[in-house]
Amino acid sequence: MIYTNLIEKNFSKSAASYDKIATFQKFAADELAKKISSRIPTLVPGSKILELGCGTGFLTRRLFTLFPETEITAADISGQMLELCKNNTNGIKVWKKHFVKCNFEENLPPGNYDLIVSSLSFQWVLNLRRLAERMNVMLIPGGTVFFSMLVEPTFGTLRKSFSDLNIPYPGPRFLTESDIEKTFMIFNDNIFGSDLHREYYPSTIAFLKHLNAIGSGNATGEPLPVGTLRKVIDYHSRKNFISGKVRADYKLLYGICGNKPLEVTPLSSMPA
Repeated sequence: MIYTNLIEKNFSKSAASYDKIATFQKFAADELAKKISSRIPTLVPGSKILELGCGTGFLTRRLFTLFPETEITAADISGQMLELCKNNTNGIKVWKKHFVKCNFEENLPPGNYDLIVSSLSFQWVLNLRRLAERMNVMLIPGGTVFFSMLVEPTFGTLRKSFSDLNIPYPGPRFLTESDIEKTFMIFNDNIFGSDLHREYYPSTIAFLKHLNAIGSGNATGEPLPVGTLRKVIDYHSRKNFISGKVRADYKLLYGICGNKPLEVTPLSSMPA
């Protein structure tokens, strides 16, 4: 099981170097920003936006630029990440801005929002259905949720190596696309899509070090003995070291979920 206190600790530890090495996370934020701007090019001045899992501000910066006349609340579980987000967006003018430290499992910044967005944070949520229900309540009629998250078969070769060796995998358990679609059925206007993104590393060790460096390492609280970890690394390298590189797959799912006001049929037009 993933523990939120360890997630906070891992991401806080990686905050200082995150911007330089989290290339896929920046890519995902940029792609989500493109989807937001293509569907919602403008918002009424004074509209409210909530970003969940702002990190160091990859998506936040884009939101400030896209919607400068709105009130934006950026939230994250890590105080260190949140401080960097403040610094990274300091020179971008926006009507109102708030930075809130919060744990999505326990609470969300109060209010009603026109737009709720999140890039690569929902895969860390233990009870995604409950979060979806909360967002559904907080979203104004006609509002929209935009999100991206990792799903199966992300890091499939690494997880298979653990499985083949009968060793518990210490990383997150990714949901399937079908799981996500079912979870967000509480919204009445949904669009989903996904892309497979690949990155290459010089070795299995380099890949694992990268995951730890960006805060995506072990969040279960169960340390792996050195001998066990070496066994996994050796096995994974033998099976997946091709043409001098180790491949890592990221399956990125995008969701656009809305609350269209339901049309009410006038009583006079209903059949007797």
